[in-house]
Amino acid sequence: MKGLLSSNIRSRGLSVKRSRAKGAILFGALLVFFAAALLMFARPYIRRAVYDYRDAKRKSELPEAVTREDVPTSVGSNVISNEVEKFQPVATTTPALSPPRNDSDNITSTKPSVTAINLKIPFVSQAPHRNWDMPYQEACEEASAIMASLYYQGDTREMVIGDAGDALLKKVIAWEEEQFGYYQDTTVAETVVMLEEYFKLRARIVDDPMVKDIKEAVAAGHPVIMPAYGKVLPNPYFKNGGPLYHMLIVKGYTETKFITNDPGTNTRGADFTYTIDALMNAIHDWNGGDVPQGAKRIIIVEGPQV
Repeated sequence: MKGLLSSNIRSRGLSVKRSRAKGAILFGALLVFFAAALLMFARPYIRRAVYDYRDAKRKSELPEAVTREDVPTSVGSNVISNEVEKFQPVATTTPALSPPRNDSDNITSTKPSVTAINLKIPFVSQAPHRNWDMPYQEACEEASAIMASLYYQGDTREMVIGDAGDALLKKVIAWEEEQFGYYQDTTVAETVVMLEEYFKLRARIVDDPMVKDIKEAVAAGHPVIMPAYGKVLPNPYFKNGGPLYHMLIVKGYTETKFITNDPGTNTRGADFTYTIDALMNAIHDWNGGDVPQGAKRIIIVEGPQV
């Protein structure tokens, strides 16, 4: 009888231990499930916090933005005065391309006297309401041209997005549809027509640009509009590997980076930096859709028409 009782007690003890073990396993599984659910819920906020930290750190390292009036006048006269005489603004009907550049074409053998500069150019997203449907997914050229225009108008706002940005984009797109019959994949030459005829700005095309060309233009207070093969642009905010064809505006530089307003990245495109090598490597015109083989050319926007 005692043996049977002892056996029952041991059996109950094992049963209790097994129940506790099962309970612990179930509790652990529930804990893992809720932790995973919480992480999934918090993931966008964590990503946003990381991006905010990166953006704040990157922007803190940039030179203070200067308005058009604050650009040193000595830079403009000493660095590119002869270059302005050599390259005349292109015609408004059939833009001409400047001949290929090489080292012998350099206007001066000295580097720009400004080692870092950042022009105060309002940021305009090509998707001002974060809507990337048509026509906004194709509006990087228009947004870049608008930013250059706002700069020369003396607009000192940091960003022009939402309804204000949307209205500006739609007006330019409507003009293009009337002028060209389309607005998608605007080439460098067509963008110059837009700048000259719609925005009344002087602009010129530079083929095979060198780093020095871009730095000298920006140091003189002239924004540079750059076409790019978007798939090779190292931008973590691009979706689907980046656009096939893209345009952005170069507004400054440091020793190692170009400072851009990249309209293809919502508000995070303001003061976005690319390494000099990365951006120079990405320069390509539309070329009928074969963008990786497109010519390397840029647009220097020199100011209002006189």
